[in-house]
Amino acid sequence: MKPLIYRRFSLLLAAAIVSANSLFAQSTDFIAMYNVKNPIPEMLYNESGADPVVSSKILSAFSGLFKNATDIRWFELDDKYMVKFSQGGRATRALYDKKGTLVYSIAEGNEKSLPTDLRKMVKASYIDFDITKAIEVTTLGKTAWIVKLEDETQLITVKIVEGEMEETENFHKSK
Repeated sequence: MKPLIYRRFSLLLAAAIVSANSLFAQSTDFIAMYNVKNPIPEMLYNESGADPVVSSKILSAFSGLFKNATDIRWFELDDKYMVKFSQGGRATRALYDKKGTLVYSIAEGNEKSLPTDLRKMVKASYIDFDITKAIEVTTLGKTAWIVKLEDETQLITVKIVEGEMEETENFHKSK
């Protein structure tokens, strides 16, 4: 049972990592790339003022997890709902299914966004590198961090899951 859960987590994490770089590009790119049907009005209610466009179950789940969210915008994405918002100075996206279950969330930040123990782990291995981006990916109740590093000659990406760090990309800058 445990390997199946890890496989599912790995598959979702891989999909999130692949999309993380492009998710935080321009909003218009996001809407075009992921075939978002229609941005849901920020009022979250139909023009008639009757039924909410996003169910109360989804709104309740969202407000329970992301209490201090600001600049909230909802989008319909196939049979799911994407919410784009800011929390603690980080651009964040979360995907919910119609039942109100969080499929995943992705929050983009900087070096200060990393938990102290993870920042120390990264800095110990990459002493002369600057942390240019820290992306927190949560899915299936697990959290992974994708950390972008840069020095004068290299661009490196590391992934941290359950205290284990793995280098996933290493590019040399051209001169």
